[in-house]
Amino acid sequence: MSRAALIGVYARKKGLHWVEMESSIEEEDDIPEIDLHGGVRGKYYRPGKTIIRMTVDEDVARYFYSSELLNEGLRKLVAEGRAPEPRDE
Repeated sequence: MSRAALIGVYARKKGLHWVEMESSIEEEDDIPEIDLHGGVRGKYYRPGKTIIRMTVDEDVARYFYSSELLNEGLRKLVAEGRAPEPRDE
């Protein structure tokens, strides 16, 4: 089976529509075009998460042993108005 045929099979399995190229695929490096009209932009993008590496002291880590607990505690401080002023970037 040729490379073009394999790509066509892959596109059909993924629900993509094969767009015929005007010229035949003769070289190994030619890649056929695939119509992505059924795709969804940003489908797997999850905004709002920034990874920041910090060191937590041992006495604090006894209470906040997961990132979820630490974030929850920090959000409570922010809501109560007891957090430091945010920095401008």
